Amino acid sequence: MNDRDSDSDPSYRDRLDALFRRAAGMSEPERSAFLDRECGSDRGLREELDALLRYDATRAIPATERAGHLAAMNAVPKTIGPYDIVEKIGEGGMGVVFRGVQREPIERQVAIKLVRTAGGSSAMLARFEAERHALSRMNHPGIATVLDAGATTEGNPFIVMEYVEGESITSYCERKGLNLEQRLELFARVCDAVQHAHRNAIIHRDIKPSNVLVVESDGTPQPKIIDFGIA
Repeated sequence: MNDRDSDSDPSYRDRLDALFRRAAGMSEPERSAFLDRECGSDRGLREELDALLRYDATRAIPATERAGHLAAMNAVPKTIGPYDIVEKIGEGGMGVVFRGVQREPIERQVAIKLVRTAGGSSAMLARFEAERHALSRMNHPGIATVLDAGATTEGNPFIVMEYVEGESITSYCERKGLNLEQRLELFARVCDAVQHAHRNAIIHRDIKPSNVLVVESDGTPQPKIIDFGIA
């Protein structure tokens, strides 16, 4: 990822997508010369394109298999990697979110975000991979932690994150009857977490009450932002 605000720059994203599409159809020597010429001294752009192309090289799915992959994605699997699946807890255009259980080396609940490979383009899947690496750089008490990542036996990439068992920030404030000062203090913690993400060149793009959950530790509320890279 770049240190620029690339996700909010349509011209950058358009250029990245255009270069990716052109480079994806080239031979390795031709591609290297093409990227050297087009990226020049822009190391961030070159690194992101290299990451997208490396991932794309492993993601080709024959068209004849797409229907089967979509059907599999609609079912609730018993396991994803080493994790036991309890239930489906969310679904969006990019994938499905499950609540799961990790058994080893410790037992804990996790949230598993599984990307839809059959319904998405190679560029989208490669973007998912790039975001996965970026998410792993974040370390903040106000952001759900990335714990693991991998791919299913069918080749579907997934991210394993901390399972946050809380309630939306608006519901929490109403239930607790927080006054204005208390609400602003809670909101300031959310802003601090967002700033941490921005320092790591990550933009959520879907901040809303249902994506900011509040948990309590010894009576102290801690907001946690979820669903980075999925919205």
